[in-house]
Amino acid sequence: MNKNIVIGLCIIALLTMWIIKKPVEQIPPNSIFVGTNAEFPPYTFFKDGQLTGFDIELITLIAQQLKRPLNIKDMSFDGLVIQAQQGRIDVIAAGLTETPERAKRLLFTPAYITNDPFIIVSLRNKNISHLSDLGGKKVVVNEGFTAERFMEEQPNVTLIRLATVSEAILAITTGQADAFVTAQGAITPFLKQHTINTIVATPIPNTGDSIALAISRKKPELAQEITDIVTQFSNDGTIATLKQKWNL
Repeated sequence: MNKNIVIGLCIIALLTMWIIKKPVEQIPPNSIFVGTNAEFPPYTFFKDGQLTGFDIELITLIAQQLKRPLNIKDMSFDGLVIQAQQGRIDVIAAGLTETPERAKRLLFTPAYITNDPFIIVSLRNKNISHLSDLGGKKVVVNEGFTAERFMEEQPNVTLIRLATVSEAILAITTGQADAFVTAQGAITPFLKQHTINTIVATPIPNTGDSIALAISRKKPELAQEITDIVTQFSNDGTIATLKQKWNL
């Protein structure tokens, strides 16, 4: 047999043995599988390489109450509902708002953030201060969020759908769009972190977003357990403490 062939077979054999012996990541039994999207501070985001935020802390406290380990996966926002429908994740913790359409596909806890108004973010020199000023304008929305649905109902507006708040801000500061419409809770952390004097943020009257956890319809018992704990946390001040910590 050719010497090179023998050497090659030996290498393949060694690699096969390494793969077989390599320990497989062990997932603790009875884990709660949580899907999130780490592009939505203060609800969920990466800090120093670790997932954190209001929703991450909330689901962690819930898991502690249930005495169950967590397995949290960061994934695209658009994929969260599908993953939960298919039973690949149990819970969505990603600043999610209940809508009639989503309620057909998921089970929701009571909302723990309510009346979070929509905000128009624009450059000062655009002189945009009312919803009516957006007529004929290019307006950025974050794809999949309720502000997108709200703006779809507004007449004579060209929507630009982007994935993140930072992309939206970049679009208005570089002149690609005239304004960005989002929930106040989504834009406030960005504006606190980045001082941009040329930007103005104006609330839209009589609008409000809400945030809740969503649970796969394949896990109705888990949904009831989490709902009971969210209600308990609302009554005992736990959620109020988290809101204060995350400036919500």
